[in-house]
Amino acid sequence: MDRIRFLIILLIIFCSCNQTKQKSLDTNDLKLYGFEPVEIQTTAHFRGISVVDSLVLWVSGSRGTYLRTVDGGISWHVDSVSGYTGLDFRDIEAFDANTAVMMSAGRPGVILKTEDGGENWSTCYYNDMEGIFLNSIGFWNRKEGIAVGDPMNDRFLILTTRNGGESWTETIPERRPEAAEGEYLFAASGTALVIADKRHAWFGTGGTVSRVYFSKDNGISWQKSDSPMISGNPSSGIFSLYFADKKNGWAVGGDYAREEYTDRNAILSWDGGKTWQLGNEFPSGFRSSVLECSPFGMKILLCTGPSGTDYSLNHGVSWIFLESPGYHTMDVGNRGETVWAAGADGRIGKLEYSVTPFGREGD
Repeated sequence: MDRIRFLIILLIIFCSCNQTKQKSLDTNDLKLYGFEPVEIQTTAHFRGISVVDSLVLWVSGSRGTYLRTVDGGISWHVDSVSGYTGLDFRDIEAFDANTAVMMSAGRPGVILKTEDGGENWSTCYYNDMEGIFLNSIGFWNRKEGIAVGDPMNDRFLILTTRNGGESWTETIPERRPEAAEGEYLFAASGTALVIADKRHAWFGTGGTVSRVYFSKDNGISWQKSDSPMISGNPSSGIFSLYFADKKNGWAVGGDYAREEYTDRNAILSWDGGKTWQLGNEFPSGFRSSVLECSPFGMKILLCTGPSGTDYSLNHGVSWIFLESPGYHTMDVGNRGETVWAAGADGRIGKLEYSVTPFGREGD
C-alpha cells in the first residue's frame, strides 16, 4: 500500500511540474529576429517556394531559375531549366529532395516535374492560348493536386491531377467559377491558392472585386464569398491565403502600386471561407504572402511583402511590424518550425527566433 501511495505522489508531482513547464512557455518568451539573409549567387527574382522539412527547400523564379538545398541552406544548387529560360516560374511544390512540380506564369502556361533533383524536367502541361495565365498550384497528397489560372472565356481556369502532376486535366467550363469583369488572381507569391484537409481548396481574387472561391470536393464544384479586402483597381485585392485547417483561414494583400497603404489589407475567416472579417489593426503595408508557423508549439501568423514583414500573436486580429527585409513569398516546413522566404534579386532568408526559458535557438 505504501508503495502505491508513493507512486501516486510521484505521478502528481510529475504532472504538476509538467503543467508548470508548459505554462511557463508563452509568447512573451518568444523572440523573433526576422529573416536572416542567405548569400545566393543569382539575381533572379523569386516568387515560388516550397519547404519540405528542416533540410530540404526548393525555390523557383525568373529566367527559368530554380534553387534546391538538402542540408538546411549550407549549400545550394542553382540552375535554370533548359528550353525555358524565358519563363517566370512563380510556384513550386516539392515532395522531397528529388521530386518537385513547378509552374510558370504568363504565356505559355507550363507545368514541369522533376524526379531526380532537377537534373531533368518533364513538361506535364503546356498551353500557349491567348489569355493563359497560371497563378498557383497545390497538392493534397503526392498524387492529387490542383492549379488555378486567370479567367478564360469569363471563367477561371481549373486544372487537376491525379498522378502527382505528371499530367493535368482542364475542368469543363460549366464547372469552373464564373468571374466578374475585371476580376482575376495574382501570381505574386504562388499562394493565391491554398489547400487543406483532404478535399478543401480556396483561391482569392482582386481587381474590380475581391472574393474567395472555395471547394470541398477537390475542385469539382465551387462556392464564392465576398470579402472586405481592398479592391477596385487592377493592382489591389487578395494576394495570398493560408488555412490552418478546413475552418480557420487568413488572407493578405492590399495594393501593390501603393506598398505603404495599410487599409483593409488583411482579413480572417473562422467558418471555412464562407464569411470574412477585418481585424482591429492591419499589417504595415502591401503583403503578398501569409502563413502560420509554430515554433515550440506556439501559433504565430507571419505575412510579408516587398516593403517588410509583420507578425500576429492573436490570430490575425492585430499585427506587429517585424524589423526584417521584405520578401515576395514564404513557406513553412512540415513540423511548423522552419520558415524560409524568397524575394527579388536572389534574396533568400530564414526566420530566426529563440525562446528564453530553455535557451533554445530557433531555425
